[in-house]
Amino acid sequence: LRLMKSQDGKDVQTLSHFIKNLDTRHLNVVEINQLSEYTLIPLRLILKIAFDKRSDDLMTDVLECISGVLKLSHSSNNSTKSLQDLFKQCCMVISYPGSTGVQGSEALKSAAVSCLDDLLSSFTKECIQSMYECVHIPALGHCISITLWLAENEKSLHLRQISLQFLHNLIKQSRDGGGGVEGMLNGLASFMPGILKALSNISTVDLTKQHHTVVVKSLNIWEELISTVLDDDSIVDDDGCNLNTSQASGDNKFTVVRRTWRWAEDCSGNINIISKRFSKLSSHSNYRVRTALVNMCSQILSKCSRSLEKCVSTLLEILVGLVSDDYPVVCVASEQALTSLSQRCNHDDLTGRKLIEILEENLHSLTTALPRVIRAADDSSKLSTLKLVVGYLKLLGPNVSTLLNSRAHLRRLSMTLIQSLEFEATGFTVLEETSPFTDNLSDVNRASSLQHSYRKTFKNFHDESIHKCLLNICRLLGYYGDLYTLTDCFVEIFSESSVQRKQAVYVISQLLLGIQAIGIEDLITTPVPVKPQASLRAVVSQLIDLYTSPTHWHLPTSNETTSESEQQFELSVRQKVKRNQHLLSVLNNNILLQCLMIDGIGCFAQVLGEDFKLLLVKALFPTLEKLSDETTLVSQTAYVALLNITTACQYSSLAELIYSNVDYLINDISLSLRHLA
Repeated sequence: LRLMKSQDGKDVQTLSHFIKNLDTRHLNVVEINQLSEYTLIPLRLILKIAFDKRSDDLMTDVLECISGVLKLSHSSNNSTKSLQDLFKQCCMVISYPGSTGVQGSEALKSAAVSCLDDLLSSFTKECIQSMYECVHIPALGHCISITLWLAENEKSLHLRQISLQFLHNLIKQSRDGGGGVEGMLNGLASFMPGILKALSNISTVDLTKQHHTVVVKSLNIWEELISTVLDDDSIVDDDGCNLNTSQASGDNKFTVVRRTWRWAEDCSGNINIISKRFSKLSSHSNYRVRTALVNMCSQILSKCSRSLEKCVSTLLEILVGLVSDDYPVVCVASEQALTSLSQRCNHDDLTGRKLIEILEENLHSLTTALPRVIRAADDSSKLSTLKLVVGYLKLLGPNVSTLLNSRAHLRRLSMTLIQSLEFEATGFTVLEETSPFTDNLSDVNRASSLQHSYRKTFKNFHDESIHKCLLNICRLLGYYGDLYTLTDCFVEIFSESSVQRKQAVYVISQLLLGIQAIGIEDLITTPVPVKPQASLRAVVSQLIDLYTSPTHWHLPTSNETTSESEQQFELSVRQKVKRNQHLLSVLNNNILLQCLMIDGIGCFAQVLGEDFKLLLVKALFPTLEKLSDETTLVSQTAYVALLNITTACQYSSLAELIYSNVDYLINDISLSLRHLA
């Protein structure tokens, strides 16, 4: 009574102190609610008087005292009228008719938002549901607008944080609304466009100034709102009625949304436009933001992949891009999300099939754009694009084999790899050393040093990370794809084009290494059955026959091979220089092709292991023969390949390899001598 008479701030503070120190352990729920109602009467009256006088300090004290009273209830207050009156009053003190934006001191705004938050936790679910009734929807919309304005425009970090926290709690209340959840979600859907737009502005407009906690909370609310309103399990079937119904409350008109599949499809395209703005957060300096981004994408893909079908591509791209993040927390979260999605793709249900279709479409788009990116973009763009391709292949898993049954997909993918792996052959110095190889054949320790002497260089990139990504793509294709389909495709390219022959040989080697998951063990998320060894051996046998045919195996690799033909021409100095340059280019390409094919035979041995012994009759003599090549690069590559064969076939040394297969060698040498005779 004294408080109603004095309407003094000190009395309000005294009451607030008393409420905070009140021991409620001996009071039951009814008594607490009665005490709350009794205490709120003078406080609401003083708040109205203070509002008329625009006394910010007094309104702040009253709102803080009301918050203390509300905390006594703990979701037990069931007075709908009290909730509605307090809700409107809390909003009005900082945003009233005729005002622009949100008015009042920072303390007043903070007290008003805190009071709104306490209202949600002190009243029963039935009371909270009443806020979504037609008569009260405009007031709820006003409240949401206020909190979004504060979160977007206020300078105070604390005020932005509590505004977003209130919005988050409001959405959680809608999700946990019990029997009336459908009406609450329909009401929340009416506000969703404005909320999503504001949250995207808060998260992405100025990353340098926005505190990471605000960005993280915005992402959490985005995730909560979409996964609640657009959950696949909560969308209802279309029944031919209007999606949106205009209703009136007094002078206000508003739209009530019915969450049908047709409405969800309309939303999907608009949400995708906003979602693309989140891609820039993949490079945010704070790992907590990137972790929240992963969680957001994961939850939405998990719960809304059907209703937000148009967004799946964008969200997947963000997830795949974060797999290689420097922070283990972000990397592991992305891996787990993608693994879960990969498992869903392997389930033969509607969701799994749609995910596969989206992944295939994305992969095709990426592979179409990849040659242009490899030729023109900077190294970071090349690497990020290649990592996306690797991610999509991991997600598709065994479905890669089905994808490659489409000739269009297979042709596009194969030509992308061929164009991306274009070799730079002009860097070879073929005339520096032409002495025959004379190293001790038992010196296995030279293997590693010789491997470094043959360094592959590419026209369109020099970063080893890019090269590694391209190898991973080839090997994942080999692991998940069909052996015969892939090898036939690249053998066809080998036979058709001399320009692309080198790349075809290199890709074939990587495909076969991928069959045994060599070098990609950490990329395999969905294991596949081991391919039959007999089939693998048959393919390798055909490839060895192709490589060692005289047309491809005995190409000129030094100037001496062409000196006689040069002497037959009497050309001017300029013509001779031009011809010599042409000959040098041809020799460089021949050397590189020889090295790649010899390397390939070494890779075949790695893939087959001891089973390669059955093919030594075809492979051993041609490889040994290359040891005597006049070009040191070719002879050294042959030596490394022989060491790989020795290891794969379980021989203790190169000498034992030769001794154990001397009968093959004698036969081949005899045949060679007969041809010479």
